[in-house]
Amino acid sequence: MSIKFLSKSISETFDLGRKFATGEIVDLSRIKIFLLQGELGSGKTSFVRGFCSHFGLDTLVSSPSFTIINEYYNERIKILHIDFYRVKSVEELTEIGFYELFDNSDFVFIEWPEMIEKSLANNFCILKFFYGEEEGYRLIEMEE
Repeated sequence: MSIKFLSKSISETFDLGRKFATGEIVDLSRIKIFLLQGELGSGKTSFVRGFCSHFGLDTLVSSPSFTIINEYYNERIKILHIDFYRVKSVEELTEIGFYELFDNSDFVFIEWPEMIEKSLANNFCILKFFYGEEEGYRLIEMEE
């Protein structure tokens, strides 16, 4: 199943993330992992910031491009935000304990997930972020 969303601004991308966090768009009892595909600057981190905002964590959210893994948590929830842009191999993931992190997290967002997509269970949602035809616009396509 594929659903498309049009975002006309960063704040609309943020709001879409918040809407996802409410369970209004996807069944969050089933979907725990979000695979975020798209070019740099296409809105992936803004979406995650919006999702985290629903749980009071938005001020903590930043792009994990250099840290690889960011954790956002409070007494209610723990969310991982992972960026594989600089990761060169699956072996590197094993070395940093990537697969063990899933067990202790409520939700996981993975940017540049292509290298591990096939090794995941089926409880994930793919979100593809595209630049729109007009400046500032983004097209976000969801696949389950």
